[in-house]
Amino acid sequence: MMRRYLLFTAILVLSFIPTRAAASVDLAVSGWGLSLGNSNRINGLRLNFIDDGLEAVTGVNVTLWKAQRNPNAVIRGAAVGLVGPYARRIDGLAIGGIYTITEHDLRGISFGGLGVDVGGDLTGLGLGLGGVIAVQDVHGIVVGGIRSGARGDVNGMALSLGIAAAERNSRGLMLAGGGAWAVHDAHGFVLAAGGVGAGHNGRGFIVGGVGAAVGHNAAGLVAGGLGAGVGHSMTGLVGGGFGAGVGHDLNLGAVLSLGGAGVGHDGLGVVVGGVGAGVGHDHTGIVLGGLGAGVGHSLNGIVLGGVGASAGHELNGIVGGIIGAGAGHSARGLVFGGIGSGVGHDFTGITVGGLGTGVGHSLDFGAVLSAGGAGVGHDARGLVIGGVGAGVGHSLTGVTIGGFGTGVGHNLTGVTIGGFGTGVGQNLDFGAVLSFGGAGVGRSGRGIVVGGLGSGVGNDFTGLLAGGLGTGVGDSMRGIVLSAGGVGAGKRISGIAIGGLGVGVGQSVTGIALGGIGIGAGDELRGIMAGGLMVFAPQVTGISIGATNGVTIGAGFWPGDGDRWFETVNDRFTGLALGLINHSRELKGVQVGLLNYAGNNPAWARLLPFINVHL
Repeated sequence: MMRRYLLFTAILVLSFIPTRAAASVDLAVSGWGLSLGNSNRINGLRLNFIDDGLEAVTGVNVTLWKAQRNPNAVIRGAAVGLVGPYARRIDGLAIGGIYTITEHDLRGISFGGLGVDVGGDLTGLGLGLGGVIAVQDVHGIVVGGIRSGARGDVNGMALSLGIAAAERNSRGLMLAGGGAWAVHDAHGFVLAAGGVGAGHNGRGFIVGGVGAAVGHNAAGLVAGGLGAGVGHSMTGLVGGGFGAGVGHDLNLGAVLSLGGAGVGHDGLGVVVGGVGAGVGHDHTGIVLGGLGAGVGHSLNGIVLGGVGASAGHELNGIVGGIIGAGAGHSARGLVFGGIGSGVGHDFTGITVGGLGTGVGHSLDFGAVLSAGGAGVGHDARGLVIGGVGAGVGHSLTGVTIGGFGTGVGHNLTGVTIGGFGTGVGQNLDFGAVLSFGGAGVGRSGRGIVVGGLGSGVGNDFTGLLAGGLGTGVGDSMRGIVLSAGGVGAGKRISGIAIGGLGVGVGQSVTGIALGGIGIGAGDELRGIMAGGLMVFAPQVTGISIGATNGVTIGAGFWPGDGDRWFETVNDRFTGLALGLINHSRELKGVQVGLLNYAGNNPAWARLLPFINVHL
């Protein structure tokens, strides 16, 4: 018995001798069995103090101290070391009290007290209180206290209290207390209490307690407690506490932040910033900013800002701001600002501004509304209303109302109302021009023109024309013309003319004319004429009622006769004349008055009292 014990002790001591050459006692049959010492190869159980020059073990390899050089060692089965196993490749189970190291691949389950260092691919499960690193790729799960990951790809899970990283791509779960990232692409979950990122593309959930970033394109969720960003395009959600951004396109999704949120080029979805939000070029969706919100080019959707909001070029939707809102070029929809709003070019919809609002070119259809001023630079179809004033630079089809005044620069079809004054620069195609002050049409008109103080039409007018102190047309009038003062027409009036002081026309009146002082025409009066003091024209046909008929009293009617205080002007009268003095060079009808003169009667019957007749 003693001899057996001494023999075993000698063999064990021999196995502990650190030598470069193989020195071992092998109890094996055909390469299978037990090896004690630094054997090169064994299938079975191998026990050694220091591995040096090991080539292959299939089974279990147990070492007590750190290995010397094993550049070609392949262990299949289990490798256990008090310090740690070291081999070219390990397939199976590897456990090291301090570390586990392979020059190339490790497949299976590995553990190192301080860490696991794999020179090639790690396939399986790797655990290290310090860290687990694969120089090439990870296929499986690696868990490291300080760091885990690969200098190549991570396909699976990399978990760490410190850092989890893939220096190329990750596919699966990267979870760390400090930071987690993939230098190139990340697919799956990248989560950390600190910062997370993907250097190129990211697909999945990339969430960091401090920050999150993707260098190029991302799809899924990118979120950071302080900030989050995507360098190029994003499909999904980007959220950051103080800032969130997408460098180029938001293909579909949302960019959200309590601070600022932005998209560098085109956007499709929702962009919301507690302080501000913006999209650099085109956007379809919603942009909201606590202070300001804007889209650099075209918007299809809604932009709202606490202070201001804008679409730099075209708008199809809603732009609103507590202070101001605008669209730089054309717009369709609603634009509103607490103080002011505007559209740079053409607009279809409603724009509202507290103090002022305007459309730079045409209002194709809609309304421009303000408590202050409202204006359209060119043509308008719809409503233009300003509490102070309203104007249209060219033509209007619709209604414009201004508390103090309104104006239409060219043509009007519709209604314009101004408190103290209103005007149409050229034609009133059809409608009404109304004011408590003055109302005017620069050229011709059809409809109603009423001014509390006065009204006028530059050329022809058909309809109702009324002015408190006076009213007139530059050429011809058809319809009803009324004034407490005077009524005048440069050429003709056809219809009803009533002037509190008088009615005067350059050529003729046809219809009914009433004048407080008188009625006069440069050529002809035809119809029923009643003037308080005088009714006169070279030709009169109808009924003429006045203190004098055919006679002017005061300054002469024609400019060259201004020094004549009494002038007979009637050449031909046809009808009935009623007055104190009736005069006609040629009478065809009846004169009733105190003195009646008919120049075409016989000499004895030319001037008669009470009545004169020539039929």
